[in-house]
Amino acid sequence: MKKYIILLLCLLGLTCCKKSPKVDGKKIKSAVTAVTSNSKKVAEKELGKPLEKAISVLSKESRGYLLKVLGDNPKLLAFFKEHPEFVRTWEYMRKYLPEDCLNPEFLKMFIYANKYASYSGNKLENFVFKKSKDGLIEVFDKEGKHLLATIKPGRVIEVVGNDVNNWFLQLKPFPNSKYIINGAEYMTDDAGRIVASKAKLPLPVGNGTQFRDGNVQKQMGKLKGSLQGDDAGHIIGNQFGVSSNMVNLVPMKGNVNKGVYKQMENEWRRAIDLGKKVDVEIKIKYPHQPKNCERPDWIEVIYDIDGQKVTKLIKNAA
Repeated sequence: MKKYIILLLCLLGLTCCKKSPKVDGKKIKSAVTAVTSNSKKVAEKELGKPLEKAISVLSKESRGYLLKVLGDNPKLLAFFKEHPEFVRTWEYMRKYLPEDCLNPEFLKMFIYANKYASYSGNKLENFVFKKSKDGLIEVFDKEGKHLLATIKPGRVIEVVGNDVNNWFLQLKPFPNSKYIINGAEYMTDDAGRIVASKAKLPLPVGNGTQFRDGNVQKQMGKLKGSLQGDDAGHIIGNQFGVSSNMVNLVPMKGNVNKGVYKQMENEWRRAIDLGKKVDVEIKIKYPHQPKNCERPDWIEVIYDIDGQKVTKLIKNAA
């Protein structure tokens, strides 16, 4: 770098020579090109080629801003080096949440959200985000008119109302989060997979059968580890007023879904129709291989009907 700077100084006649030499435009252009080229290599070394490529397609304003903040925020730089594909989504979200989008821990909540976009057609860019006066993050539809969910501290996502076909729920679930939908709770692991759920049945509002979404169920066949002949199995049957979206579905072997699982849910229905209370707790186990497989191999269901507790360990056999 020094030799290029010295070359430029000499060409511009800023050295201690008594007589300024003639300025050679071609040599200056060549020196500037060399410096610029050298700077680019430094950028590649600092950012890595995938991140440099991702940043290069941003608007001029966003590109300049991001490069500046990355220089001041090594944790944010480390985040984007690991997730360069998130740069475009970051550009969109920072319009609404500029301060939060400088926090890598906040951004980690959204890293898998667009994973289903290729077949669900939905992505974070289809929503409007607003920070409420009490610091909560509110998620609205694209027009900013209808509140769909509220994100609370501790990654608690509370879905608004009983719209179980809420488009927000067609995003891949956020990692290490808790979703609350019409009183039912769903917990995710660090890969955004549902690992636990619980509910007190009947839920406060409505009957979920009218909300069944066949298109969402078809998407199950595209999840990692799903097998031909799998059903889109509801973790808690949507007849009880819960979601028919991705947060309440797993690839489930057909004879399991239509067999032992259906029999169990029919038992809950009969109890509810008799005026009994049913408490349900479900734990979902995934195989170690393939990594981050989205098809569970075991489902443990613990339910209590008016004080009578039953535990079922259901194998989701291949």
